[in-house]
Amino acid sequence: MHSGDLGQQTGMATSIAALGALAGPLISGAINTATGVFEVVGYYAGSTNLLAVILMFVVLNMVDIMTRVIHTPTYYLLLCRL
Repeated sequence: MHSGDLGQQTGMATSIAALGALAGPLISGAINTATGVFEVVGYYAGSTNLLAVILMFVVLNMVDIMTRVIHTPTYYLLLCRL
């Protein structure tokens, strides 16, 4: 990560988090109204957090794989042909 991109990356992360902050209470309220039980809202919140952790590990693994692919000599040869 380049330090020049830090502000842009922070802004993008904050924008994405804001979408969750806006939609989360609305979805939780709809679930609570539909079921009448607040326990289900807890299951929803826990499952979204678990999904976020799983997606972070998937993206981290993809970045690691792509970093190794880009640093191979074969990749450079393919770029030279283009």
